[in-house]
Amino acid sequence: MKSFWIILLLYFPCPLLRADRPITLEMAINELALKSTSVQVELLRLKNELLTFDNYKKEFLPALQLTTRLVEFNHSLKLLQNALDGNYLNVEDYSTSSSVGMTIQQKIFHTGGTFALNSSVSVLREHSDNRNNFTTTPFYVSYSQSFWGGRKQNIMERSLYRLRYDLALKNYCTSVSSIQQKVLVLYLEAFLSKLEQEQLREDIQINDTLLQIAELKLKEGYITEYDYNQIELQGLHINYAYENALRIFRENLRKLSAELGIDEQISIQYPDKDILPGFLNEDVVIRYIERNNPQRLAWDMQRKQAEYDLFQAQAETRFNGTISVNYGLNQYAEDFFTAYRHPNSQQNISVGLSIPVFQWGIK
Repeated sequence: MKSFWIILLLYFPCPLLRADRPITLEMAINELALKSTSVQVELLRLKNELLTFDNYKKEFLPALQLTTRLVEFNHSLKLLQNALDGNYLNVEDYSTSSSVGMTIQQKIFHTGGTFALNSSVSVLREHSDNRNNFTTTPFYVSYSQSFWGGRKQNIMERSLYRLRYDLALKNYCTSVSSIQQKVLVLYLEAFLSKLEQEQLREDIQINDTLLQIAELKLKEGYITEYDYNQIELQGLHINYAYENALRIFRENLRKLSAELGIDEQISIQYPDKDILPGFLNEDVVIRYIERNNPQRLAWDMQRKQAEYDLFQAQAETRFNGTISVNYGLNQYAEDFFTAYRHPNSQQNISVGLSIPVFQWGIK
C-alpha cells in the first residue's frame, strides 16, 4: 500500500508543491526591480509632474470653450418699480429661456495679457404674450492685461515649471537607481549567505566522515574518549552554524522577494561575471554624477521660487494697473434671422489703477 502512494505521488505530484522561481541577478535588477511597487510609485510621481508641465504649456495654446444653458423655466411674481411714478407692481414672470455661446481664449506670453473672441445667442420665450425675444452677439473681442509685471511673471513661471520638469526626471532616475542598488545589495547578501550555507553543508559531510573514522579509531584504541568527544562537539558547532546560515539565507530571500514584490518562493543563481563592471573610470563617474545629480537643480529651483515669491509680494504692494479693451456687435429681435441683421456695435475701454497710499514701511 505504501509503494502505491509513492508511485502515485511520483506520477501525479501535488499542485501545491511548486518549484521555486529561479531569478538571476540581471533579471532582478533590470526587469523585476523596474516592476516593483517602489518603482511604480516613483513612476506615478513622475507622471504627475509631467502632466503638470504639459498642462502649463497648454495654457498658452488657444482654448475653445462651449457654454450652454439648455432650458430655464420660470413662473412667478416679481415686485418691480414703475420708472415713471415710482409705484411698485407685482408682475407675472412666465417665461422659458435658453442660451449657447462659444469662446476662444488665448494667453499672450510676451505681454502677459489675455485675448478672447466670443459669439453667443439667447432666446427668451414669453408665454404670457406668446412671443420670442432673440438676443445675438455675432462676435465680441476683448483684450486685457496689467500695466507692468505680466511678461516678467510669465518668464519666471516658465523657468520654474521647466526646472520642476527637469528635476522630476532626475529625481525619478535617481530613485530608480537607488532601488536597483538596494536590490543588488539584497541579492548579493542572499548569494553570500547561500555560499556560506553550502560551505557549511560540505563541512557537515566532512565532519560526519571524520566522526566515523574517529569511532573506528576509538574502538581500536588509537584515540581517547576525549578526542572523540571533541570531534563530536565540533560537528554540533558546525550543525548549529549551518542552521543559523540557513535561517539567514531564508530571511535574505524574503527581503529580496518583498523588495521585488514577488509572493512566490524564489531561488537565486550564481551571478554572471560580466554583469558587474570590474573597473569604473573615476572621471566618467564624476561627470555622470555632475550631470544627473538632482541636488543642484533643487537648489536652483528653491532660489527661483524665492525670487518668484518676492516678485509676487512686491507686485501686490506697488503701483500697478489694468487695461481692458472690448469691441463687439449685438442685436435684438423677435425673429432669429432678423436678430443677425444690421447688428449694433458696442465698444468698451476700462482702465483701472492700484495705487498704494499707506503701506506702513512695506517695500
